[in-house]
Amino acid sequence: TVPTGLTAVTLTATFELAGKLQVTSVPSGLPFRVDGTVCTTPCILSDNTTGSHVQVVATASISPDTFKRYDFKSWNTGSTSNSLLITIGDQTQIFTATYQGFYKLTTGSQPANQATFTLNPPATGGFYAEGSQVDVTAAPQNGFKFQQWSGDVSGSSITASVVMNGPRLAIAV
Repeated sequence: TVPTGLTAVTLTATFELAGKLQVTSVPSGLPFRVDGTVCTTPCILSDNTTGSHVQVVATASISPDTFKRYDFKSWNTGSTSNSLLITIGDQTQIFTATYQGFYKLTTGSQPANQATFTLNPPATGGFYAEGSQVDVTAAPQNGFKFQQWSGDVSGSSITASVVMNGPRLAIAV
């Protein structure tokens, strides 16, 4: 606002160019650290000045529950380091972290504890990579005879296959 009575006033606005940084992940909704502060993807920063540096750290392994795990694979830049030092530019920059999903295969029997199981390939900590196929073989115990599968597998063969596109349950009846 120019006060009354003043004429020939010159006003100069000085702007500082701010860049925009967006951090995303596949799958979305995972936590990251951006300059030490937790940010959940998609994470958008638009208040950093051009030329400033931002440290982005993707969590190496995330377990949202006891049946799922996501392990960091790479950035869309091709880097496999989970830490990036980014120089803010004058254009929007998008960095995407890709994660490999792992899912737990749980086995059991009906009645309980009356079968042992062989998994092929063997599990690493009970988890399998997303999309992998697992053969489950039941060995009945204590005089029981195998009848069929229930849960996420089916059939009456003593060996069944399951594709690990999520947490899976194999129950030998």
